Parts: sequence; C-alpha cells; structure tokens
Amino acid sequence: MKFPFPKRVLMVRPNGFRVDYAINPYMLDASGTLQSVDEGKAHVQWNQIKQAFIELGMSVEVIEGDPHFPDMVFCANQTLPFWQSEDNVALILSRMHATQRKGEVRHFEQWARELGISTVEMTDFDFEGAGDGIWNYETRELFAGFGFRTDENAYDLIAQIINRPIHKLRLVSENFYHLDTCFAVLRADTAAYVPQAFDDSSRQKLKMLFTHLIPIDIDEAIQNFAGNCVCPDGRHILLQPGSTKFVSLIKQAGFIPIELETSEFLKAGGSIFCMKQLLP
Repeated sequence: MKFPFPKRVLMVRPNGFRVDYAINPYMLDASGTLQSVDEGKAHVQWNQIKQAFIELGMSVEVIEGDPHFPDMVFCANQTLPFWQSEDNVALILSRMHATQRKGEVRHFEQWARELGISTVEMTDFDFEGAGDGIWNYETRELFAGFGFRTDENAYDLIAQIINRPIHKLRLVSENFYHLDTCFAVLRADTAAYVPQAFDDSSRQKLKMLFTHLIPIDIDEAIQNFAGNCVCPDGRHILLQPGSTKFVSLIKQAGFIPIELETSEFLKAGGSIFCMKQLLP
C-alpha cells in the first residue's frame, strides 16, 4: 500500500536572514570571512519557492521569521511531523545542536499550539528534525541521519513515539552535516544520494532499501546543494540550478526538474529542502 504525499507546506519568511556566525563550512567565504547576504534578493528567492509549491497544487502556511534567529528560515530543522493516528499529525520538537539556533524551536511550538497540533519535546539528545529525519511518505519509513547535528541515541526515543520503521544512516563528511544535504527520497522506490557522505554500512543499506538509487556528483552536491532537492509529489523535483549531471539523471528517471535560485541561502548552508516543512 502506498500512502499519499503531503499537500501542505510550512515555510518561514526570511525576516532578518543573514550570516552572523559559522556553524557549517558554507558560512565562511574563501578568505574565512562570514558570508554577506543580500536580504532583498533572499526574499525574492524565497517567494519564488513559495510560488512553486502553490503552482504544484500545495497549500503554503507561513510563520513570520524572528530577526533574532537568522537561520529560522531553514524550517526543516526545528520539528519532525509524524502521524499520531491515521488522520492526526503531531510534531516532535527538536533539540538544536548549535546554541545560536536553540531559541527557534519555541516559535514552532507556539504555532502548533495555536493550531491545536500536539507536540512532543526532545529533551535528552540533540535532534534536528527533518534535517536529519527524512520520511518516505509513500511507505511511511523514516531515514535517520546522525553523526554531526543529531545524536544517534535520539532515534531510540523517536522509535517509541512514531511507531514506524527507522533506518539509521551514519554521516561521515562535514560538508554533509544534515541528511538532507546528501539524500532525498524521490518516490517510494527511488532516492538520490551522495555516496561519499555515508559510511559503507549506510551505503549498503540504501542500496537494499531502494530499487533505484540515483548518485549525486559530490561537486554538484557541495557547490549547488543538489542533494538538498525536494520531490513533493513523486514527479517534480525542486532544486538549485547548475547541477547538470544530476538533472540529466533525474530526467532519464522520468522526473521533471524545477530549478529555483537559492544563491543567498547557499551562503548559510541550505537550499530548498531546508526551507520547507512538509505537513502530512
């Protein structure tokens, strides 16, 4: 049985989005200086992504960003939605690894409370939501990245909460500190991944779990965040422009690429997947 893809998207408006600190390799330029963001350009790019979701028939809910938290726009990280029952979605609230981002979570807790969405707080171990916990929505299996931002032990607690299969994947490269930087579920039997981002055991696990596994060139993954793409419907793939090798492969596999500029967000280490939270 295949379950449906989500039809709702949560996004956070990039109010005050900027690079104030470096918690990943992308936040520094070649000289070691913090990246400089064009905030006006960032808003334009964000709106284009929002419009793309709408044009795909999805409804978009928006939380206003808090300028005190410049990375709050990357709203895949603060929560993990899960099915509390067949028709009832709840949220696991993250415990962010970086001190600078811990205060973001309360905004999502407040948003959920206002809508009557139940929440469960992760208190014992670092866990960065859908940045590391990626659903195969059609099979309702969770792919669980760990090694940099999320503590492996967090998934023992999450397993008790979600009551769904969990597949742990160890990340081994600092360029790929979240699972969503190097892995994307495209449809039930198909995923894309950066082989060099995982240890041998995790690579073998992915080859067993997917009939079709599309490799992402490591240079395209680092320069264009090709692995941070999102396929919200099993057909269209939203991604940063420039990854010609990956685009060719996904076209051959029958997908339709939608290339959307995220240059300002790349400076903070995120792209399209990071900037949304799909709501089942």
